[in-house]
Amino acid sequence: MGEGNSVTNHISEFNTIISQLTSVQITFDDEVKALILLSSLLESLSATITIVSNSTSNSQLNLDNIRDLIISDIVRRKILGESFSSNSGSALSIETRGRNS
Repeated sequence: MGEGNSVTNHISEFNTIISQLTSVQITFDDEVKALILLSSLLESLSATITIVSNSTSNSQLNLDNIRDLIISDIVRRKILGESFSSNSGSALSIETRGRNS
């Protein structure tokens, strides 16, 4: 995924590639497709990837669920005005307060 591309465009391109592979009888297990999608996202989306991965920790990864979780997290971030930098104000970021060491 290039820095200038939107996540929804990236997912659309991903689905196109999967469809093309399927048309020539190259198939992947649903969990493998979900892992490929997660690994193809930008480093700046690492907090989103962690949130999505942790939300499915007790069950097998499902491409549709992963895709929906990624999109819903991106929409949430846009609504809250969060950037996509790796240290943006996500649920996983840590702020340092108080005295410096």
